[in-house]
Amino acid sequence: MTYKAKMLLTALTLGCVSTPLVAKELQYSTHLPPSVAINPVAIVPLFDAVLAADDDLSVKYFWAGQLFNSAGNLEAIRDGVVDVAFTQPDDAQADFPVNMLFADLYHIGDDPYVTAAALNETILVDCPECRAEYASNNGMFMGSHATTPTVMVCADEINSMDDLTGRKVIGQATIANWIQSFNGTQIDVPPPARLEAMERGVADCTLISREWLKTFSIMEVAKTIIPVSNGSQFAISIATMNTDTWADLSDAARAAFIAQMPISVANLVETYVKNDKAAEDEARSKGIVFTDLGGAYKAALDAYLDGFEERVIANAEARGVTNAAEIVGHFTENLAKWEALIAAEGTENYADLLKREIWDKAEF
Repeated sequence: MTYKAKMLLTALTLGCVSTPLVAKELQYSTHLPPSVAINPVAIVPLFDAVLAADDDLSVKYFWAGQLFNSAGNLEAIRDGVVDVAFTQPDDAQADFPVNMLFADLYHIGDDPYVTAAALNETILVDCPECRAEYASNNGMFMGSHATTPTVMVCADEINSMDDLTGRKVIGQATIANWIQSFNGTQIDVPPPARLEAMERGVADCTLISREWLKTFSIMEVAKTIIPVSNGSQFAISIATMNTDTWADLSDAARAAFIAQMPISVANLVETYVKNDKAAEDEARSKGIVFTDLGGAYKAALDAYLDGFEERVIANAEARGVTNAAEIVGHFTENLAKWEALIAAEGTENYADLLKREIWDKAEF
């Protein structure tokens, strides 16, 4: 339902159809708590910029799954129940066979500056099929970030790969094959519930960015951290916009939204990098053991990743994605492009680089 339809319904109910439509409330839904960095660093400033550009707008935030969990957010966007939401393709795999490619490519995301840029450029500039999937769900991908590299965090002492055998590991479904490669079991537990799951023995380990050691208090139960990058989460949309909402926004509000997105992404990536370091420093000060298992963990992961991209492409083709190799090619080319760009220009002007190379070229 569009804003105008919503307001008209209200007017009819009150018997004052002739009253001019003025105030518009944007509703944002996320399953993440308000304290998680993405919200104060990226989402709130994003809407602040939009509201500053159009004082007829207001915003109401629904944090921590107050309305919907991460899977329900996409349905809410599709049905026009909310205006903007945090969504993940792997929560609606049947609707997102193309965008699931980025969830499947989890293991090749290391540097968040590079990965976030490559993801956004691939979807917003190079992949009309990616955007079409959002459109078929009455949504628009506006942008995303990438987390810092994830590491294995366990509630027990881990001294060898054998110690990981049979472990229950919390993480996205996309890590299931990696976990199964050492006879572990992947389980799905929402971020705020992971501490309790590990305390109660429901889970033994979790793959998380170091920042989550503090954000979700995983540090309280951690005994072993294996500081080898497993990849990162980047197949998400921090701001999926309902298409009717977008059409109803003023030109000024739309321009502000587009202008702020690269700034929010840049600030979020920078914050995660800083928070990672602080969380690791604190974990080390508490005596939590950091070990790479004598190189055995990386060796096992490298062996698993042999032929990884080809497997991802084959799996996508099996679910009907006809140009999976082309899309993966765009993404890997963009990774190389952004590695070179950041090596040459650094990250001090990262937001400007994102704007110049991506959001200025995208069509909304």
